Amino acid sequence: MKALQDIKLYCGIFGMTALLCSCSSAVFPDITEDEEDVVVSQDGDEDSSFIGRKSKKIELSMPEEGESLQADTKNVAYDNEKPDIPFAAKTKPVKKEELKESKAEAEKALSENTKKKEEKSKKIDIPQKPVISAADFAANEEENAIPSVSYRLDTFYFANGSSSLDSQYNKQIRNIVKLAKSKKNSIVTVKGYASSRTRNTDPVSHKLANFKVSAARAQSVAEALKRYGLPASKIQTEALSDSMPAYQEVMPEGERLNRRVEVYIAY
Repeated sequence: MKALQDIKLYCGIFGMTALLCSCSSAVFPDITEDEEDVVVSQDGDEDSSFIGRKSKKIELSMPEEGESLQADTKNVAYDNEKPDIPFAAKTKPVKKEELKESKAEAEKALSENTKKKEEKSKKIDIPQKPVISAADFAANEEENAIPSVSYRLDTFYFANGSSSLDSQYNKQIRNIVKLAKSKKNSIVTVKGYASSRTRNTDPVSHKLANFKVSAARAQSVAEALKRYGLPASKIQTEALSDSMPAYQEVMPEGERLNRRVEVYIAY
């Protein structure tokens, strides 16, 4: 055991010796110290307070008294160049006489245009608004006034299928004409009706027959009004067929009362 420890000790010594021999035979590069940066003051003395790597020696030359700073050779050409200054276009001077002539021509053209416009306006005939007196205006207003009163005056009845007005209604016709003449701007409206007695026929024949008889009844009353002196301009007629029955037609009496003419007045 002791012999083994001795062997290990000798081996370690041998290895250390070999390592030292190899290190002594190795070649190392030469190490040189960097030069110190030198700052040159105005007096030319070197300032060694700043230490670092120096690439170049900087020399500063100051101008002597009475001298000015000069541009370097690179900027000489630039300094000698003349700047591009834009110049205004040359204009021909205008004489006072020419100004007076141009002004006179402009005034002449303006006056000619004004005269032409006046001549054109004279040629156009503008219609004058007619002057209406107060009396005529009131008369027109009264004539064109919208009726404010409208009501039914009377009702006339007719026989089945007939449009002849019975003579028993002559007195009523005279009263209607008298009232219509006494009211200014009066309009008499005559509305003719028919019963639905023909409702069992086809719809077209039924409507056509009732329309014809209602129109004939209204026209018969209008002719009676004209005979008693009412102007045709004051009469209006309407044919309403059986569209507005006044009574139900389940009994013959209802049919008789629906065969009628109603007279209305408005003023």
